[in-house]
Amino acid sequence: MIQILSTYSGNFLVPPARPGWRSKGVPPGGPADPFLAGLALGLAGSDFALELTAPVIVQSDSPVLVYLSAPVGSAMLPGHPLAALAAIPLLPGEPLSLNAPHSGFRAYLSWDGMGAGRRFATPLEPGMGFFSAGSGTGGRLVLLDPPVPPEMPDHLRYIPVGDPAVFDAVATPMADRVGSRFRGQTPDLSPLARSEPSFHGAVQVAPGGEFLIHGPDGPTLGGYPKIGAVIAADLPVLAQIRPGQKVVLEPMTADGASVARLARQELLASSLARARNALAIAGIRP
Repeated sequence: MIQILSTYSGNFLVPPARPGWRSKGVPPGGPADPFLAGLALGLAGSDFALELTAPVIVQSDSPVLVYLSAPVGSAMLPGHPLAALAAIPLLPGEPLSLNAPHSGFRAYLSWDGMGAGRRFATPLEPGMGFFSAGSGTGGRLVLLDPPVPPEMPDHLRYIPVGDPAVFDAVATPMADRVGSRFRGQTPDLSPLARSEPSFHGAVQVAPGGEFLIHGPDGPTLGGYPKIGAVIAADLPVLAQIRPGQKVVLEPMTADGASVARLARQELLASSLARARNALAIAGIRP
């Protein structure tokens, strides 16, 4: 059993996305950063992860191997400021403290046998416990860090609804799993007469002159006019934008978005393969 000893607002237990729920009026959920979460989940063989934006302390009552996937230079793992992907052994009774990300905004922690059983993203609270599968790691920390090309942290590519245009924006502190607000020079659009379907990555223009970009737990309907949708390949970039950061909304064609999505999927697969190979060389997992 792994237990949460201490946590802060902004840390969540995240179950897998359920795309079919949107047709029933329920957000599909899932991780805000599908790429980083995919690394942690793929190594752990789990469907559930802890999505972390703030410090957390966890402790296990049996030996278990947990996987941390974080932005490069996040300094989440004490003593290893550059660690981006790591297999961390938890020994019985020894707490693991993780910092808030110094770079990026979100990180993920997962392990074999997590079996959380929840359907919606749930805020972490002290005392919460999760099942785990034992692991004979011998107490060895393995830094995996597959070579992942740098992101475009100051660009968000979107498929426009109308005329394509480039917009400058600044992220505000209002950012969570429901969505993020950005200040910028928004286009002058007439309000909608009725609500329209929404989704993760939908870009709306609010009357106050802000961009609203919906997150994985965002509304299924929205009455503000949409200018487009952030492409699937850039949802990880959206998830890592920090308050105060300047970004550029850049239009992209649907064909270009499909190519970028496939490239992202191939990068995830190749990164997982390299990480699994590193674990096999370390003699931890076959």
